[in-house]
Amino acid sequence: MWIPKTITDNIQSAAPFTANVLFSENDKISVSGLESVGSVEVCHPYGVVCVPPTGSKAVVIPVGNSAVVCGVVGENSMSLEEGEVGFYSKGGASIILKNDGTVVINGKVFEKESE
Repeated sequence: MWIPKTITDNIQSAAPFTANVLFSENDKISVSGLESVGSVEVCHPYGVVCVPPTGSKAVVIPVGNSAVVCGVVGENSMSLEEGEVGFYSKGGASIILKNDGTVVINGKVFEKESE
């Protein structure tokens, strides 16, 4: 019985939490919520990079003695349908990948090419 207790006593587990982004630059941000964390790395899907803007609400996952931001709580202001994908920037640029194969870039529709 002492072996499992010894192992589990050394495990630090904390639940994910949301926090406000205080500062962001490149791939590091500082957040404040249940706890303040400085210089946190942001995790991205491969090929996608973003810098969450100051004031956004980040989802923070504690990892070991540090933490990572796995995303931000966003608003679906793009009126996406189920299955569609949208990208937007703080400055207003946007790209929408529509279910019918069209791509909308900053409001301009690009039709799907015929097969």
